[in-house]
Amino acid sequence: MSTQPPGVPPDDSADHRQGVGYPPGYGPTPTYPAHGGTGPPYAAYGQGPALPPGFSPPEQYQEEPTSSLSERAMFVAIAALAGVILGVLGGWLWSVVADPPVGVLTDKGVFLTEERAYDQQVVMTLWFLVVGVGLGLLCGLAVGLLGRKHGVTTVVAVLVMTAIASGLSAWLGIEVFGPDPQAQVASSAVGDPITAALEIATKVAYLGWPIGGLLGLLVGVSTWTRAKAPNLSWASSNVAPH
Repeated sequence: MSTQPPGVPPDDSADHRQGVGYPPGYGPTPTYPAHGGTGPPYAAYGQGPALPPGFSPPEQYQEEPTSSLSERAMFVAIAALAGVILGVLGGWLWSVVADPPVGVLTDKGVFLTEERAYDQQVVMTLWFLVVGVGLGLLCGLAVGLLGRKHGVTTVVAVLVMTAIASGLSAWLGIEVFGPDPQAQVASSAVGDPITAALEIATKVAYLGWPIGGLLGLLVGVSTWTRAKAPNLSWASSNVAPH
C-alpha cells in the first residue's frame, strides 16, 4: 500500500516502481544517444542501427519495365521489315564482291574448265557467308541495343530478320544483281567472254546471317545494366525500440 502523502503526485521513478510491485525493467522510456555515445548505437529516433565504419549498404535495384504483348509483336514485325531491307543490301553487296568465273562462248556453248568453275564457286559461297556474318552482326547488335525492354523477344526478332535477309539476299544476288549468262549469250558472238551466274555451293552458307545476328545480339545484351533504385538510407526502414 502506497505511503505517498495526499496531494503529492506519486513518485514515478524506476526505483519507486520497483518498490510497489512493477515488473523488473518497467520504468521511464530510456533515451538512446547517437552512435559513439554511451548507449546502444542507434543513430536517431526513427532510424535503425548505425552502420559500422567502412561498411556500405548493399545496392538496391528496381525492376525494368517490360513491354506488352502488342509491343513485342510490333517489334518483331519491324525486325522482319528490316530483314527485307537488309536482304536487298546483302544481295547487292554479294554480287559486287563475289568473283564468278568467266568462260568463253563457243559454237557448242560456253567453255569453262571444271577446276576453275569449282574454285570460283567456293569463293562465291565464302563471300556470301562473309557478307551474311558481317551484316548479321550489325543488325543483331542494333536489336540488342534497342530491344532492352523486350527481353527474350529480341532473340525471336533477330532470327526472323536474319532468316528473311539470308534467303532474300541469295535470291536477289543470283536472279537480279548477278550476271545473266543467257542474256550474254544472246548478245555475244563466238569467242566472247561469258560471266557465269552466282551460285552457292552449300546450304550451310545461309547460316552466316543468323550466326552473325546472334553474336551481335549477345554483344548488345551484354551492355544491359539494371537500374539502381533511389539512394535510400539502409537504416531508415527500421525503427528504434522504445
